[in-house]
Amino acid sequence: MSHQVLARKWRPQSFAELAGQQHVLQALGNALEQQRIHHAYLLTGTRGVGKTTIARILARCLNCETGISQSPCGECTSCREISEGRCLDLIEVDAASRTKVEDTRELLENVQFAPSSARYKIYLIDEVHMLSNSSFNALLKTLEEPPPHAVFILATTHPQKIPPTVLSRCLQFHLKNLPAQVIVDHANYILEAEGISAETAALQVIAHAAAGSMRDALSLIEQAISFGSGAVLLEQVNDMLGVVDHQVLVDLTNAIIDGDGRAALAQLATYAQRVTDFTRLVDDLLALYHRVAVEQVVPGAGAEAQLLGDTIAAYAKRIAPEDIQLFYQILLNAKRDMALAPDPLTGMEMLLLRLLAFRPVNDDKVLADSSRVAIETRPLSPQSKQELSEAQQEPSQAQKPPVDKSGEEHVTKKSAAVSDRAQANTPLPVDVPQENRSPAEPAGLSEPTGDLPSNDESGAAPFDPAGLNPVSWCEIFSRLPLSGVVRAIAGHCVPLKAMSGASCHIEFALQDSDALLYKEEHSERLATSLSIFCGCSVKVSVRIVDDWVACGLPADIETPAMYKQRLLDERQEQAMVAVQQDENIQTLLEAFDGEVDMDSVVPVSTEPEGEQPNS
Repeated sequence: MSHQVLARKWRPQSFAELAGQQHVLQALGNALEQQRIHHAYLLTGTRGVGKTTIARILARCLNCETGISQSPCGECTSCREISEGRCLDLIEVDAASRTKVEDTRELLENVQFAPSSARYKIYLIDEVHMLSNSSFNALLKTLEEPPPHAVFILATTHPQKIPPTVLSRCLQFHLKNLPAQVIVDHANYILEAEGISAETAALQVIAHAAAGSMRDALSLIEQAISFGSGAVLLEQVNDMLGVVDHQVLVDLTNAIIDGDGRAALAQLATYAQRVTDFTRLVDDLLALYHRVAVEQVVPGAGAEAQLLGDTIAAYAKRIAPEDIQLFYQILLNAKRDMALAPDPLTGMEMLLLRLLAFRPVNDDKVLADSSRVAIETRPLSPQSKQELSEAQQEPSQAQKPPVDKSGEEHVTKKSAAVSDRAQANTPLPVDVPQENRSPAEPAGLSEPTGDLPSNDESGAAPFDPAGLNPVSWCEIFSRLPLSGVVRAIAGHCVPLKAMSGASCHIEFALQDSDALLYKEEHSERLATSLSIFCGCSVKVSVRIVDDWVACGLPADIETPAMYKQRLLDERQEQAMVAVQQDENIQTLLEAFDGEVDMDSVVPVSTEPEGEQPNS
């Protein structure tokens, strides 16, 4: 044959030429340099990641006439014979065609004889998992204690099918799937040496289609070269693999973001003229939105080695994270229900209409809606009302809800007393006896009473944010008009400093372990919510800390989330005690010799005291 395929022609002849698998090469290289030769090696991994290649290179390293090292000379007789496949002391066995125990016994009959010319007699058994149980049993003793001149190298794609008795006798190395960028770089190197032009975008498509296998990638490149008449081009590779044109994904996504239904349906109609199966289009959209979501959480990771890297990075800044999550979930549900649609085009059109119709509830809108309730129940100064009106961007005075002035002066004396204590930054009273308090509870952090700070009957000023402390924060948090990610983050915050003046400023502490999704805009939304609650302008800043002690707080301080969870646990414990002490239940258990499944016991109300759902 005058032509040799790329996968065979460019098979690496040394560890230095091998792409990827550095964790295996480092271990084998160090062992060879230190002369720590094991008698049995097991190489595992998916197809085309280098199992047989590493085994042959290892055989050359062991039998090179210049000595055992991780860099064989490649020129001596032994190295050339192994490279050309005519070495008598390298016995390659295809276990898939020699599964019988008789074949294994025949193979082991000659293991006692010394190698003819090389240093070691090496047995390379490929697809070893195909051997029968009898063959494995026949191999066990020799595999555990072979002659000093024999080395076994086993390779398999299914290590779970190998008996544990064989695994325990081998030094096992698992070869990983190759990253797409590694495949692209290696393919570029080969094609440049071959003098074949190739588009990087086409190689990226092939690398993703290869799914981590270098041999699959080189085979696809061979096919692309033939398909493209000597060149690897993106458009032809897409046609060859049936991959969706990436411009279609970009145009559809832009139409969805802009809410342009006409453009989205036009793009779909154009695409439907070429392809009638939309499963691949849905999968590619899912993959795109997945990379965007990764990019939003870890900048740089989602767009790395991606064909649409720049587009993914732009979408990560342009699309809200909650929108991406909703798009992904809609696509998943649509993929499941696509078979139930009258026809594929109808199912795909309905999918686009859902992506255009549904949007997550915006936190700012929730705050604006919740503020109406806060205005009706809490007195605001004229200046505060004007600031709140501007923040909500209400179009006209006529659209504002009427304020019940009689309710502005009607508050309880008990709430006023709590407000006075909060303004003085003093601990709130405890409703439980002192002896029932948990020993781990720090002094001054008594349990919130559940009463909102408010005005007294004489019309005193609203709650002063300067009086906010860790105790009153647990109480106030449950009344704030917050939702979504902002509420989750605020539930793990603890107030550090609260300063009053022309513009109140509150500094919160947030542990680094809870700050994965935190952004600066969350502080602004929390400030808006506190301004609504307190009836004055409040600024909020959040300090990320390693732990509470680092910012001068007790190590066991309680956040609103911890406070809510503690109340839930206490209610659960009370419910379990009540069930155990119930006379009727005990009578039933004695009569029927039964027992109570305590995991099924839940309180009548799972909402803890002081925690109310948002309006």
